[in-house]
Amino acid sequence: MGCVFSRRKRNKNGTSAPGSEQPTQYSWDQRRKEDISDLIVQGLTGQSKTHRPGVLCGRPFCVQACCDSDIVVLDHSAAVSVDDCKKCRITLGPVSGSVFLRNCKDCTVLVACQQFRARDCSKLLVLLYCATQPIIEACAGIEFACYQCDYPELASQFQAAGLDVFNNNWSNVHDFTPIVGEQNWTILTSLVPGYHPIPCNPSQPDCCDETWTEPLFSIDQQRSIVPATLGRAYRLIGPICVVIVLSGADTDGPVRTFINEMVRCGNILVQMKHAPLSDSHACRLLENKASNLMDTSRDPSFFLEFNGENVVESAKDLAESLFKNFTVRNLSFFVVSL
Repeated sequence: MGCVFSRRKRNKNGTSAPGSEQPTQYSWDQRRKEDISDLIVQGLTGQSKTHRPGVLCGRPFCVQACCDSDIVVLDHSAAVSVDDCKKCRITLGPVSGSVFLRNCKDCTVLVACQQFRARDCSKLLVLLYCATQPIIEACAGIEFACYQCDYPELASQFQAAGLDVFNNNWSNVHDFTPIVGEQNWTILTSLVPGYHPIPCNPSQPDCCDETWTEPLFSIDQQRSIVPATLGRAYRLIGPICVVIVLSGADTDGPVRTFINEMVRCGNILVQMKHAPLSDSHACRLLENKASNLMDTSRDPSFFLEFNGENVVESAKDLAESLFKNFTVRNLSFFVVSL
């Protein structure tokens, strides 16, 4: 039986056309079928697996039980878990959420993420960008170095993941299970010589071919999308200063140029921050100049800490000569000696 008010399609002579009713289409029937195999890499031994840009598109990703293998993900993802891997080299694109490493040993991991967690791991080299404080638990022999990487899609992937390249807290590590008299983790001030995260073996079809070798993919400090810092644990030698750059939009380019020139002149970029300048910080750092900034825009400011001989004079001279050549609205800078 049916509703007396239901309508049926009729042909020209007024009778119902048999078989003319279309089946109901639901939204879940029209969804694109996902290939789950793209989201999991497991059980590799002595092999290579590569995900090129556009494969994950912000979806989560898992690596499980791999040994002596190269896993390369040149795409952004929502979250990544790496479990039970040994002697692997893992390269991950920007991750908008958390990266979890569990029960891994003798691995090298290059990753940019919002949160980093490692548990029950040993002998890891982690080349890290982390927007928050990295955390380890029940780990030993973990070496951290600053993230250094560049390839054509990386800038847009950082943006898609919501990560700011100037907010890297890689060296601010917290150990939940410290051992008295022992150091479970260390900070490296330079990249390990000879390390290259992109395997080049044409005999393996899943491996990155020659189109992803230099110059497209690079871990050179000078080309890295994330400026290289030596971290909070760096032993300062000589004077230090903080350069504060206040401005509206479109300041990234001038600031990056300033950093490159300061480093080229022999100065060390210790750490950096991209955040609004609060009234309290303005009063503490800028003292009598702070009153002129209370009513300025609350756009994020750049805080760059440098170390080196004559670093204060070098920063002042370079900033004055460099920033005046950029047509950036409301750009101003301050060099503070600490």
